[in-house]
Amino acid sequence: MNNIALGKYIPLNSFVHRLDPRTKIVAMMILLVAIFIPVGFLGYGIIGVFLLISLILSKLSFSFVWKSFKPSLFMLVFLLVINIFIIKTGDIWLTIGTFNIYSGAIIQTIYIVLRLLLMIEKKKHL
Repeated sequence: MNNIALGKYIPLNSFVHRLDPRTKIVAMMILLVAIFIPVGFLGYGIIGVFLLISLILSKLSFSFVWKSFKPSLFMLVFLLVINIFIIKTGDIWLTIGTFNIYSGAIIQTIYIVLRLLLMIEKKKHL
């Protein structure tokens, strides 16, 4: 259990760590609500940039961020595979045997995976 990084507090001397706890809680709640609002790829890109800036300001290493994503990778890959073979919208991009992979499946899956990654990232350092 010592190697699990998700939700683990790392005491550092940074701008984010010195913020009032209420400020961090409000920021986390705003980000959580923003992630669940369907704002499209541009909106999630803006949220991602904000999270990247807060990651830099909190002085967390990228290896720590990668460790926190590792437990979720299996779920994300599983979600990717299931969605690709179940969703049948858009144009056919690829045919594997009797299965067709549609453009809508790829786009929707990337959208869902991006949303989940933003939720995981947000939880780590705010």
